[in-house]
Amino acid sequence: PEDAVEEFVERQELSWRRQRASEEEAEAVRLEAAKARRAEAEAPGALAPRVRHGRIGYAA
Repeated sequence: PEDAVEEFVERQELSWRRQRASEEEAEAVRLEAAKARRAEAEAPGALAPRVRHGRIGYAA
């Protein structure tokens, strides 16, 4: 039973590590997407965000 417990704990740790790695990867992807959107928004000729009636809209 002792070996089974150790094996279970090792498997759990592996799965936690894998999950954490995929969460970090997802976060990195989100950051990249945000950077790309920001670069796009700051590009000349991009649609300029305008605040109208307290909401953000885009002026053509």
